[in-house]
Amino acid sequence: MSAENSISLIGRVGREPELSYTSSGTAVTKFSLAVDRGSGEDKKTDWFFINSYGKQAELLSERLTKGSLVAVLGRMESWRKGEDGPTMWTVVLDPFGLKFLEKRRDGNEEK
Repeated sequence: MSAENSISLIGRVGREPELSYTSSGTAVTKFSLAVDRGSGEDKKTDWFFINSYGKQAELLSERLTKGSLVAVLGRMESWRKGEDGPTMWTVVLDPFGLKFLEKRRDGNEEK
């Protein structure tokens, strides 16, 4: 049996996605994801940085907005600890690794 590096998260997009292109022309979309854990006074929020590549990156840059509730399936790429803040994680999405969990604000359902 081989080990697999995978992570699943449900949270809200914390900032508007940023689309850019590598020098070779590959699309890259980056955004943050806020994932709550606990409840009441024990509630804490973990922040993850999400990187998506290629066609998926272009589609996400068009459809994701700050506050969107999404489920993400990906693999952990690396981690780093903020000097003045919480531990921040970087997650690389799998090709079919994101699902919208609510309707868009314009009333059309996300797919």
